[in-house]
Amino acid sequence: MATAHRIETPISDITARGDNRPWTFATVLRAADGHLITDTSRPVTPEGGVLTVDLLPGYVEARHGNKLYQFLVPDILPGGYTLAHLLEDAISYPPNVPAELLAVAVGKYVTDNVETIASSLNPALVASSDLLKSLAANPDQIAVGTITRSSNGAAIGFSVAWPDGATGVLTGTESIDFPGAINSYAVTHVLAGVTTTYTQPAMTRDTSGAVTARPAIVVS
Repeated sequence: MATAHRIETPISDITARGDNRPWTFATVLRAADGHLITDTSRPVTPEGGVLTVDLLPGYVEARHGNKLYQFLVPDILPGGYTLAHLLEDAISYPPNVPAELLAVAVGKYVTDNVETIASSLNPALVASSDLLKSLAANPDQIAVGTITRSSNGAAIGFSVAWPDGATGVLTGTESIDFPGAINSYAVTHVLAGVTTTYTQPAMTRDTSGAVTARPAIVVS
């Protein structure tokens, strides 16, 4: 099971007085490290104007008053990070813009400009991107539901549940020389109408079937 991050955030109102109104935190039902994280909502009340909450990595929904904020907690959280850092994008959207439209526009921009903007991303976002790539390289960690296997036992298809709440499907290609082994595959990440595909190009194997060369995951 992943380790929860303890996040402490000073909170005040416009008069600089500590705001101790409660927050509620939840997620979507998802799998992580072989166990399930449920969608149970948990209220957390600040004390002395400081909100202290333990959050597992992945997709989070935070509700304060009648406002709902959605964000990602990275697997690796930089020291000193507060809820303010994690909520920075969620609270800076232009008013009256539908969330779905924003998600599609932002998702497309990021996909089209990954290399250009990578160096300017904050550490939390970089960590999230690295986590998704790591999971794409080990898709068995996010497999859910029925696994379709070839006559030789190779896992050639299954659904996946990403830690940020995205869904997807893996399609694998079985090795001709070594039946039962997957030689290449593609796994999708679908969130708010935006689809990102992680492709593992064909791997090279030695005479015993062991992988001797594995090309890097391609993101498109």
